Amino acid sequence: MPGLNGMDFIKKIKDLNPLIRTILITPFAIKVDLFQAHARQERKNAFLQKTINLEKLCAVANNQLQTCELLKQKLPIKML
Repeated sequence: MPGLNGMDFIKKIKDLNPLIRTILITPFAIKVDLFQAHARQERKNAFLQKTINLEKLCAVANNQLQTCELLKQKLPIKML
C-alpha cells in the first residue's frame, strides 16, 4: 500500500464493496468514543487489542461474517 495509510485503504475497499467487514487489530489502547465514531462512518466494524486470544478472534470474525450475510439479504449487491 505505498502512499496509502490503513484508514484510507479501508475507505477505498468499502467504497468498492460496502459489505466488506473490517476488524482493527492494534497493540495500542483504543478510546471507545473514537472507535464508535469510526464505526458510525462504517470504517471499522470491530476491534481487538493485542495480544489476541484466538477464541476471541474467531468469535469476532464469525460475528462479522454473520453480519455480512444479514446485510447481503437486506441489500443485494452485484459482485464483479
